[in-house]
Amino acid sequence: MSERRLPVIPATRFFSIIFSARNKNELLLQRLFWGALIGCLTTFLSSDLPYLENMEANILEWQYKLASNSFWSIGEHNKTKAKDITLIAFDDRSQFELGIARFNDAPSQQILAQVIERIEKYHPAIVVIDIDLRGTVCPELQKTLQHNHNIVLALFGDLEGRSSIPSPGYLTSAAAIGYNDLPGESTCSVRQLPINYHEIGSNTSTGENTWVLIPSLAEAVINVYNGTRGSSSNTHSSIYRAPTPAYFSYRRLEYPAASLLEVLNNKLDPNMFKSRIVMVGDTLTPRQEIVGTTNSDFYPEVTLHADAISTLLDNEQIYALAPNLAKTIMVVLGAGFCALASILNLIPRTGLFIVGVVSLMVLSQISFQTFHVIMPTAPLLAVLLLCYAMGAFVHLNSDLRLQNKELDKARESMQARAEEERQRIAEDLHDETLPNLSAVARLADKLTKELKDNPIPLQMRKQLDFSVTEMRRVINDLHPSVLETMGFKPALENLLVALSHDGNIKIQFNDSSTFSDETLPKLYKLQLYRIVQECLNNIEKHAQATTVDISISQNNNRLIIVIADNGQGMPVHALKKESHGILNIKQRAQLINAQVDWKKPTQYQSGTEVKIELALNETQGES
Repeated sequence: MSERRLPVIPATRFFSIIFSARNKNELLLQRLFWGALIGCLTTFLSSDLPYLENMEANILEWQYKLASNSFWSIGEHNKTKAKDITLIAFDDRSQFELGIARFNDAPSQQILAQVIERIEKYHPAIVVIDIDLRGTVCPELQKTLQHNHNIVLALFGDLEGRSSIPSPGYLTSAAAIGYNDLPGESTCSVRQLPINYHEIGSNTSTGENTWVLIPSLAEAVINVYNGTRGSSSNTHSSIYRAPTPAYFSYRRLEYPAASLLEVLNNKLDPNMFKSRIVMVGDTLTPRQEIVGTTNSDFYPEVTLHADAISTLLDNEQIYALAPNLAKTIMVVLGAGFCALASILNLIPRTGLFIVGVVSLMVLSQISFQTFHVIMPTAPLLAVLLLCYAMGAFVHLNSDLRLQNKELDKARESMQARAEEERQRIAEDLHDETLPNLSAVARLADKLTKELKDNPIPLQMRKQLDFSVTEMRRVINDLHPSVLETMGFKPALENLLVALSHDGNIKIQFNDSSTFSDETLPKLYKLQLYRIVQECLNNIEKHAQATTVDISISQNNNRLIIVIADNGQGMPVHALKKESHGILNIKQRAQLINAQVDWKKPTQYQSGTEVKIELALNETQGES
């Protein structure tokens, strides 16, 4: 199999090649250029389409499930035990026996204060209260928060006013506070943008309000936890302010758990609490199944936050690519794939697309499980699909252009061979048939002298003279030698003279052009001559004109030939049907990239004007 190589071309030829390829090597370069350019544009237009977000979430869920099934069994007995977190559940039984449903009044908050004191006896690192405390302020609970300096309080609501946040006494007494909402939790995102909330009455003397920066609950817990272990730096906080989100690990963790009622009854294992993060939250919040969790229609919110905290503590978070990097990857992939698709035929192109899709899915899964990086799979799939279609379009379009060029060359070659054949026939008629007719004419002259009383030899002589004249006309039509002997412009003028002799028509020839015959290739001169000849033949046969003008001029390096007559004009249906003569003119004009237009002349009340335009710069280098 021969190796295909790109042509080495000068820089000045590049722009002409990308618009007009002359051979297969230049066509290859043209396809690669347009394929890469269209691939880039397609990527920019398609990578941020809204419908791709849902598709990306579905792919992410599939990656979580595949990773989980590959490395950890779904069964409960095979779950990994959490190292740092214990859950205290405010479950159905606790609510029923304690007779409370929410902690928004003083009695329920007194119970919560007792629960915190019982937990603190076992020396936990942090106690996280993931419960809504909006409502009545309980002095006992406030004292408990003030006495213990390791309590992190979760904030609920929209943080827009006094009623949406707990009492300022609770906020100032806790070791830290954090907003409990996780954006994008349906895709396990643990990124939390900083939230500002309005602390009402913070500076009543001046009437100014204070805006306090609120971290996510996971960030607040990690900051306090690092402090309890003597860590002076926070290695995790930067991920919340990064432009890309981090996601839950796909591990299936099992947390040591007890109910709130068991804590009050002192039915506890001390190992569940010592130096651990103890999270108190309710289990009744219904949540749809989220990515990476067990197949359940209900997922406790406190467990959701525990998963986020555990992921970050173990440095198992999964990052998404930075937007600029992801965009660059998509542009490069789109440009490369579209360029390759534009040079391949249907079957290899389809095979490349299938291999590309499979490779992308495999690489994205490897990136997810091995490097903990989420690739933008859905936009990349969309880019591959659109670039496959656009590459096919570029391939077919350039292939059609090449075929048209090859067809033009074939037509030009056929026309050249036809002219050569006409020239051969004309030479044969001139060298053989015409001398024979002349010899017969001389014999007729001899018979006329010998048979003076017989009129037949004289009639033969007249008929032979007419035949010789017609033969010379046919020879000139087959091969206009006047083009070679006199030149292009005199040849056109000679056509006018012949028309005036045959049809008694007044003629006029105007030449204001400056080009010479040497600048016009032989093929172009011949085709222009034939076009003018066909126009004059039509005038002689159909126009019934008394005046015919031919003018030659130049405008911005364009040769313009105008043939006008004052005849009866060309009917509209003749142009629509494209008769043999008009079709012949259009084909000859197309062969040399000339333009031909028919319209009514401005200098006559009736008639037809044929305008022929040819770019002289396109004739350079033609033979």
